[in-house]
Amino acid sequence: MFHCGALGTGQATKIVNNLVGISMLMVAAEAYRIGIENGLSLPDAIPVFEAGTGRNFLTATPYAASEAYAAWAGTRGEFDALQSIISKDINLALSIGDGAGPLPMTNALRTVLAGVGDETFETWSVIANSAPEVEAEDHG
Repeated sequence: MFHCGALGTGQATKIVNNLVGISMLMVAAEAYRIGIENGLSLPDAIPVFEAGTGRNFLTATPYAASEAYAAWAGTRGEFDALQSIISKDINLALSIGDGAGPLPMTNALRTVLAGVGDETFETWSVIANSAPEVEAEDHG
């Protein structure tokens, strides 16, 4: 449990955390796809990202990104459901940020996410399938 301040600040903390995570999630997918399309082995590169400025929850282990995107894009229905939740979270962030002044990046993110579809689903699928299959060891 974390104490975040006065009543209501826990909810604000969750919304802000989700906004940061969503931003990273969407950009990381495209960055990883660029790498994969240029011969990068994502499991080999993840430790580099973890040690550098690309560190995030998808770099905790060499297979964290492929496992996460596989869970979120296992089917188009699962992907669309997550996009709906992401949209809700962006709208919540904009709602509580209404008095914070201009939020051009968050507004742009909402606009971009409104058009997310086949291309992003395909990118997430590529990342999900980027990890080599691990062969079962024979312990005979």
